[in-house]
Amino acid sequence: MKFFKITTIEIQAGRNSMVTTPDIITKKVRDVLAISDKLSYHQDYGDLTDKVIKIKGSTIKDKTFYRYPNLSLPRNKVDLLKEKYNISVTRNKAAADFKVVSYDTVRRLGDIFYSSINGFNDKTTLMKYLNPLRGYFTDSAWSKMLEVADNIDKDKWVSINVPYMYNCAFPNMYNAIRTIKHAKSTRSLSNLKDHDFIAIKDKDLIEDIFNSQNLVLDSNMLEICNEDSIVIDASQFQNILGMIKSNDIDDTSVALEIMAACNLTKSRGSIAYMFEFYHDYLKMASNWNHISVKALRKATSKYHGYGDNSRAFKYSNFIKKIAEDDSLDEFVFKQVAKDIFDKIINGYSTIMICSLSFRSSSISTRHSISVFGFVKHQILFCDFMS
Repeated sequence: MKFFKITTIEIQAGRNSMVTTPDIITKKVRDVLAISDKLSYHQDYGDLTDKVIKIKGSTIKDKTFYRYPNLSLPRNKVDLLKEKYNISVTRNKAAADFKVVSYDTVRRLGDIFYSSINGFNDKTTLMKYLNPLRGYFTDSAWSKMLEVADNIDKDKWVSINVPYMYNCAFPNMYNAIRTIKHAKSTRSLSNLKDHDFIAIKDKDLIEDIFNSQNLVLDSNMLEICNEDSIVIDASQFQNILGMIKSNDIDDTSVALEIMAACNLTKSRGSIAYMFEFYHDYLKMASNWNHISVKALRKATSKYHGYGDNSRAFKYSNFIKKIAEDDSLDEFVFKQVAKDIFDKIINGYSTIMICSLSFRSSSISTRHSISVFGFVKHQILFCDFMS
């Protein structure tokens, strides 16, 4: 990872016969983080997984914790740990034995640039574009541009923006100056051409996180919270599903309460299924906005797809995501298979699920499945319907 500052300079060309000093405006100065796109760190702006440590209940007794923002860790869950392990929460980072962080904490600290940055990180390159345009700038405006160029170095970049102007009075000058805006991006102008760029909102905080040696994930804390919680099995899954589908608000609220109190780590597939395919039922519950339910929704949001429940892709995408996280229970898979037959088969749609494995099942064969009723490797689709 590499930090640098990028200053956006706006040149309001085309309003006058020449660019004057008031036409050159410093719009914003941003802290930017460059991360190699070969490492696929688009999601957490650094390999947070390698920075965190794994803890157990036995290691947190009498320990002090600091909470970073945007955690999927409800305070009522932390209260359970306070009672069981006598932990405490502090606002003093230096005094904390552990700092609790989440991937969402880091993601919200910046916004990725999905398009190239029109930036310059050396004076020579900028002047290559500026020198042919000298005649379009007044002396004072040109002096200001030279000051901009003099301030460039490897850690202080400049981005030039020339706003679009419709039917401007001086089109030749305007089009010439816009060549700066359309200059080659930093990806080809620097040794960071194979990097992604993220505009950082809080540089100090992100540096603090990645320089810490005592980070633990909020999901790890939830695992400890859920050590004594129930795990949703096949029977409980059907009971909860029946309560949700009952159209009784009280029953649906109880179902949400059960889901919020269960072992999320070991029941992730079941809970994610409920939120994905029965969202409209669940949101009618009286406790939909309870802090525990909000945390549950947040923890399973990554499995959310798009489209309605009559689309084959939605089921395929859900199964793949759950399986990738080793959270696919066989009874959840059977329910998805039943949904496919009930809601899609009449439309002659096909769903393909590749490289599939169950979290806790005697079936270890990886399958490729079609809703037409046959499965490769001689395992019949109907076998999952029993």
